[in-house]
Amino acid sequence: MFDESELTGKTNNEFQGDLNPISCGEKAENFIFRIFGKVFRTKYHRRISVKTQMTYEIVTNIIIALQLNSLAWYPNLGISNWSSYKTIWMTLSYSSYDNICASFYIMNFCFYGTSSLIGLCLVFFVFFGFFLKFDKQIPILFIMIFEKIIWILGTICFIPSVMILLMTFKYSIITSKTIEEYSAEVNSDSLDYGPAGIIIVICCFCILAPIIIFSEIFSCDIKHVNSNRNIKARACAQLDLEKKGFYVMMCIFYITFGYPNVALLQILALIYSFYLMIKDILYLPYYNIFENCIESCKMAMISLSLLIFLFGRLLDNGTIIVNFNIFLQPLTLYLVYRVIKRRYLKAKESTETPKNQYEFELKFRHLLSNSNLEEQSHVLNLFKKFSELSYFQKNKLFAIWEFNFYFYVIKDERLARVKLSKIQKNPSSLEGDIQEWKIFNWLSTNRSFVFPDINYLAYLRELNRIKAMDEELCYILIDLHSELSQRVSRIEKILHLVHKTSANISCIKKGYKNIIDKHKTTETFELYAGFLENILSNYDEADHVINRKNGISVYNQRNEDKRLEKYGKEVAIMLISCSDEFFGNILYINEKAVQILKTSLIASQELKFTYFLPAPYDSFHIKLAKNFLLKCNTTDLEGHKKLFLQDQQGYLIECNLLIKLTALHDSAYFLMSFQQKKIDHQAAIVSEEGIIKAHTELLSYYIGKEQKSLKNQNLSELVPLLNIEKMRDYEPWIIFWENRELAFIKVLKKIKSISVYLLIVAYKEEEIIKWKTGEAQEHFDMISDQDMGSEDKGKWEKEKKNAELKNLSISEMNFLHKTTDKTDTDIFTQNVDSSIMKDPIEHERQHNEDYSKQALSNKSNLNIDVAKKLLIGTKRRIRILQWVLFFVVKKT
Repeated sequence: MFDESELTGKTNNEFQGDLNPISCGEKAENFIFRIFGKVFRTKYHRRISVKTQMTYEIVTNIIIALQLNSLAWYPNLGISNWSSYKTIWMTLSYSSYDNICASFYIMNFCFYGTSSLIGLCLVFFVFFGFFLKFDKQIPILFIMIFEKIIWILGTICFIPSVMILLMTFKYSIITSKTIEEYSAEVNSDSLDYGPAGIIIVICCFCILAPIIIFSEIFSCDIKHVNSNRNIKARACAQLDLEKKGFYVMMCIFYITFGYPNVALLQILALIYSFYLMIKDILYLPYYNIFENCIESCKMAMISLSLLIFLFGRLLDNGTIIVNFNIFLQPLTLYLVYRVIKRRYLKAKESTETPKNQYEFELKFRHLLSNSNLEEQSHVLNLFKKFSELSYFQKNKLFAIWEFNFYFYVIKDERLARVKLSKIQKNPSSLEGDIQEWKIFNWLSTNRSFVFPDINYLAYLRELNRIKAMDEELCYILIDLHSELSQRVSRIEKILHLVHKTSANISCIKKGYKNIIDKHKTTETFELYAGFLENILSNYDEADHVINRKNGISVYNQRNEDKRLEKYGKEVAIMLISCSDEFFGNILYINEKAVQILKTSLIASQELKFTYFLPAPYDSFHIKLAKNFLLKCNTTDLEGHKKLFLQDQQGYLIECNLLIKLTALHDSAYFLMSFQQKKIDHQAAIVSEEGIIKAHTELLSYYIGKEQKSLKNQNLSELVPLLNIEKMRDYEPWIIFWENRELAFIKVLKKIKSISVYLLIVAYKEEEIIKWKTGEAQEHFDMISDQDMGSEDKGKWEKEKKNAELKNLSISEMNFLHKTTDKTDTDIFTQNVDSSIMKDPIEHERQHNEDYSKQALSNKSNLNIDVAKKLLIGTKRRIRILQWVLFFVVKKT
């Protein structure tokens, strides 16, 4: 829950998101994904023991293999000794229920049952759609029934269902006395339904095809950590869909070619099945070796059976077909098992560089599922290496595997989200889109408020969208008033504006309610109450919202974690884009940051963050940030505990800084939190030649120079007693200058290939003594200093008088020691330094309201005031407008 701090700031359009309405295609896609996401839950498989799963898979695949085997021959095959073994093959063909129906002469019942079962899927789909549309909970019993129906249609009943539908289609077109595909003499009239039958078959296929495709992909669990709990976990669903295509192809060949062309059927099916078997062995799509053996053996059995039937027909001997199947099938299964085990060893030992994501996944699969610390470091380096290749950069499955490794193996959720953010840039594919949706849906449903910075960004973005819509509504009302004010009003435009007003009001009300339910910030309550009162004139509901706000405020005060008392409520925040197009742009900056950097909200909106970095740091930080984003193994930028920023006038500002790499679902961001330090010295960045690159604002005063800016001037010429070349690091160089003692301390800083000096100028006696004794050096790189208290106010007054002597305005010095009516402590104090840097994730979990105390500017109320002024007109026009708004509000 956020604190009561009022959010103020400025964001640009990228962070607000796309305000345009979502297209119908995107809405329909997301709606379908939601329905199937409710039905297919990967956790369902983990509730069943592995042994039970193995039993299911063995029985299911044996049935499917026998069903495919029945499509390799015809009842009147016409070879010698065939009649002696025909009963054996007919018995095996009863694995397919359409053959059972044919034996009992109930083909019409079989067709009605199949089409009804497929139609029932459509009924459930529409039924679930209504539940989701009206935000109702779907009964778990209905979900289980729908899931079982889809599982049956996709496995043991898939081939019989396709056969029944295809034969109904065939015999509703052609005229024949009997159905030659079955052993029993079935009259073709039982499947002849004329044009109605053709339409029913087409409709059934239109329902069955997407259900099978979506069910295969949605049931595909690609998480490597589940390999020991879900034997169906696999790298992708592509090969399973290809097998479904093979089953359909065999059914089409079987009813199309007929007995005269049985050899062509067997040859084509043999080629296709052998191809799928080779792919099973090469790619080993399943993480579990048992499941890979089952799938490969199934395709091997089909290939061998087709080959034996082809060979037996060539030799015109039915006995060979039976004997070869009995003796060669077990041997083939054993050979396939040995080949798969050899393939596993070869994949691990291979020295070849993977050429695609499947080769990469197979080669390092044993490391992706379970690895020790040393192996994890190796995998991280592998992801870094292959992420730089263009092919892998554009692959969604590769990015999802990387996310799963960071999330489930490394257990670094924040970094996993950052890695996942790049998935939006990759080309779309149905499987990639579905797997992406599954992850994002799970994160938004189960992990919405884990980290305060992610929670804060989500809140900030949602609130800005609503504010933008609120602002747009004000302009619509202005247009509506302008149209009503004309002598001749166009009724079409008025109706159009009224419709837009109604739609916007509905969206804004729903948006505010969603934000209040999720975050319960007092600012949102105030904005919503202002919207209800000023736009809708709904004073009763506005009072109710204000009462809720007061209750939340009291609750927050009573339940605030005492450990948070040391955190300031006015921390400067800057949000920086990591998108390719706007990398480095400042997306959001709050009022505190504006004060410290002495800039404005509007001026900083389109700037890059390097604008506030002093030279030479500004020349390469974009490249470093991009490199860090691509190769990072942490979300905390180390070495940035203490840093100099540069205000808009070009003067150095010493800050305590914390930069975190964070991400929402679709984008990564650098979140910079900083606080200006209280300093008892001045500083400058000096080149090796002694040229001043940047300095603090009061440096010129303490070295006795009238001009304020000393940039690009030689320090030795300004202070002749100073010899930079003879100075040693951290050793004070004491001189008497302008009737005071000054200590100059030099620190060498190497930035890439550039060497510069950080020059500290101490002018206070206490500070100089600390440098002489070495005490200041020990604390130089530590995050320290509290905000100025009452004792420092006297010192501030003295410095203010000295500045006035040099004609420096108060506003120009205000940045140095900014004070407020309230005493807020620094967010980055010595008390929290070690906890932040040692374990930043645990620190975030303990203090889950740190980032939540910042804010956006309250532009909504300002826009409302502008709209109200413009809406002032004659009494007649105001009454007309009120009546229009009355009906609009009633409609919403």
